[in-house]
Amino acid sequence: MSRTPNPDADRSKATAAGPVLFAAVMFIVAEVLGPLRGIMAITRDEVFVSTPDHLFAFGLTS
Repeated sequence: MSRTPNPDADRSKATAAGPVLFAAVMFIVAEVLGPLRGIMAITRDEVFVSTPDHLFAFGLTS
């Protein structure tokens, strides 16, 4: 049984590689920024909560 080459197969693989690479880069960026955002959340000493009528400020340092 012989197989005939399909020229569209290589094109479809190349077309799929771009979005997959983009998604991989986005996941890597999210993994790097996640811990940094966590550190920023821990080190910030004031938290502001906004409601339609009031603005509350909470200090987290003792």
